[in-house]
Amino acid sequence: MRWILLSLLFCGASHAATCIVTEEQEFLWNEKYRPLFKVNTDYFDESYSVEIVIPNKIGEREYQNSALFIDSLDEPSLFMPAEAFEHDEGKVVWYTVGNELVRKHFLVFSYGEGCGISVTVPVVFN
Repeated sequence: MRWILLSLLFCGASHAATCIVTEEQEFLWNEKYRPLFKVNTDYFDESYSVEIVIPNKIGEREYQNSALFIDSLDEPSLFMPAEAFEHDEGKVVWYTVGNELVRKHFLVFSYGEGCGISVTVPVVFN
């Protein structure tokens, strides 16, 4: 299910070559690049404000897009694209969520065209 949703979000053009990303490769990208993402959660008036500051580029790969997954990456109860805005330190993605929707939240960020990379960042609510 996750791959269907990701393909709808991240596919913009058809290429002759096929990219196959293994779970091991995803793990390595997450381990290497996740420290570049700064996640801030603030509790106020029975809701959380979530802000993720992201880099404009990873290596030579430019930011392409991002998406929010709630509950699971494979079978999310909510999947939605998340827009990034310019920020002092790069770009920022933010959203607000009420107490009743605080569950497992993940944001997936895509960098580079074609066979780019993706980084999964979990949101931890305090």
